[in-house]
Amino acid sequence: MLMRAPRRRGAEGEIHLQAINREFTKIVNGTTQFVIPVFQRDYTWSEAQCLQLWQDILSVADGEPGRGHFLGSVVYIATGDSSAGFTRWLLIDGQQRVTTLTILLVALRDHIKDTGWQGDNEDAPTAKRINAYFLQNTEEEGTRESKLVLRRHDEDTLRALVKRQTRPADASARLVDNYEFFREQIADADPAAVYAGVGKLVVVDVTLDRKTDDPQLIFESLNSTGVDLSQSDLIRNYILMRLPEADQTRLYEDHWRHVEGLFRGSEATFDAFLRDYVALKTKANKQEKASEVYRAFRRFFPDFVSQSEDLDDALADLRRYAEYYAAFSLDTAVGVLRAPLSQVRRLVDVAALLVMRLSHCHYREGTLTESDFVHALKLIESYIFRRAICGYQTRGYWQVFAKLAHGLDTANPLVSLKVGLARQPDSYVYPDDEEYGRELRERNLYGLRVCSYLLERLENHGTKEPTDTSGYSIEHIMPQNEQLLPAWRKALGDNWKEIQQAWLHRLGNLTLTGYNSTYSDRSFADKKTIKGGFAESSVRLNKYVREQETWATAEMEARGKQL
Repeated sequence: MLMRAPRRRGAEGEIHLQAINREFTKIVNGTTQFVIPVFQRDYTWSEAQCLQLWQDILSVADGEPGRGHFLGSVVYIATGDSSAGFTRWLLIDGQQRVTTLTILLVALRDHIKDTGWQGDNEDAPTAKRINAYFLQNTEEEGTRESKLVLRRHDEDTLRALVKRQTRPADASARLVDNYEFFREQIADADPAAVYAGVGKLVVVDVTLDRKTDDPQLIFESLNSTGVDLSQSDLIRNYILMRLPEADQTRLYEDHWRHVEGLFRGSEATFDAFLRDYVALKTKANKQEKASEVYRAFRRFFPDFVSQSEDLDDALADLRRYAEYYAAFSLDTAVGVLRAPLSQVRRLVDVAALLVMRLSHCHYREGTLTESDFVHALKLIESYIFRRAICGYQTRGYWQVFAKLAHGLDTANPLVSLKVGLARQPDSYVYPDDEEYGRELRERNLYGLRVCSYLLERLENHGTKEPTDTSGYSIEHIMPQNEQLLPAWRKALGDNWKEIQQAWLHRLGNLTLTGYNSTYSDRSFADKKTIKGGFAESSVRLNKYVREQETWATAEMEARGKQL
C-alpha cells in the first residue's frame, strides 16, 4: 500500500515521504546489502527491547492469517555504486531494528543447524534458506557477501556471528548478549512459529532519491523529538550525512572517530564540549541550553567551514579542541600539566572554555610556555578558591570564563589573563591577599565545599611525595560535641562555650585523619597518645599538633596563622 506520511519539522514546515507498507523479509531478501553509515551510532538495543520484539513475533505468529505487526520505519538511500544484480543501500533510519532482526535470524539459523530440527512442510525454515535469504549474498564475494554491514567494532562481531567464526577479543557486548538471549528463547520455541512471525513483521519502507531528497532533513524529521539521539549524535550526522559514502568514511576515520574515542562513555561531556566549542568560535557570552547545542552548531558550522580551507581543516580544528577539552574535563592530560589541570577541574568544570583557549595558545600558537601555562592554571585555581573562601557568589562563572577566553590576547595570553582577572567587576572580584588571608584564618570553613580541598592541598604543599588523602576525613581537634569533657573545659577556661563556638570550624582547629571515629570526643591528651593518635600520625598537617602539650585558643590561633 502506497501512502504519504507527513513528518513535522517544527517551524521549518512539513516533509512528506513517499512510503510503502512492506514485509521486512521482502526488503532484505534478494541480492542486496544494507550499510550502516559511519554517522550512525553503535548498536544499542538492550535485552528488554529484544524481549519485547520476541513477544511481538510470537504474538503475530499465532494470529489470524494476513494479520501483520507494524515494526516502524526503514529509511534508506542508494550508495551510488550498485551494479547489475546487486544493490547497496545506506540505512538512514531503522538500524537498531534491522540489526536486531538479523541477530535473531542468525540465532534461528544456528539453532536449526545445531539441533537438526526439521519442519513438516516445504515452507518450514532451514539453516540454508535463512542464510541465503536474509544473512548472506551467497553468490557474491568479498565486501558484497554480507546483507548487513555495521560500522566500527560492531561489524567484526556481526560478521563473526553470521559466518560462525571466532569472535574478536573486543567483541560488541550488545550483539553477543542479544544473540545468546535469542538462542535461549528459541530453544523453548517452535522454529516454524518464529520464522512465520518474522515473516509477518511489517515496516514502512522509505526509499530516498539522491537527486530530490535531502537525507539530513528527513533524518531530523524522523528524530525531531531529540529523545533518542544525543546532541553529539545529531551533529555527527549533520556533518557527514550529505556526503558521498567514501567521503563519510574517510572523514569519520580521519577525524570524528578520534573525537568519539576521547569521550567514549562520557556522552554528556561530549555534548558539553560541543557547546563550549561553538561558544568559543562564535564568541558567545550566553551558555546554550543542553537541548539546543545541535541547532547552535548548525548555525555556526557552515560559515566556519567556508572560512577554513575545507571540511578536513574544519574537522581537524574541532579534533584539536576536543583533545584540549578531554585533557581538562576527563583527566587525560599527561606530564607537568596534569596536576594543575586536575586541581582547577576539581574546583570548577565550567572553566573548560578558557582552558581550551589557553591550550591552543600553548600547543598550536606557541605563545604560552609550559611554565606559563601552569602559572595561568594556578591563577584560575586561586581565583575560584579565594572567592569560595571569602564567600562570594559562584553563579555565572561560565560567562566569566567565556569573556576571559574571548578577550585573551593570543600573542600575550598570560599577561592578558592577569589583566582580565584584575578587571573583574565587583560581583566577580579577585580577592586580594589581605582579605583572603583574614577570611582563611577567621572564617568557619568546615561547611564550605572547598574545605576538604583546602586541607588536601595544604597537606601536599611543597612535597614531591604527595599523599593520597581520599581515605581521610576532616577531624575537629577540639571536638564538636557541645558537652565537652571536663579536660577540654579546663584547657579552654571558664568561657569554654564561647571559645568552642568561635574556633570550632576555623582552619586552626581542622585537620585530616584516618582515625576520626577513634579520636571521637576524647581529651587532647588521649587523642595524642592512643594508637594511631596525633603522636604517631604521618599526616603532615598534624606535625604542629603533636608538638603541643595542650590545645586552646593560643594553639589554634598560632596554627591557623602558620597554615
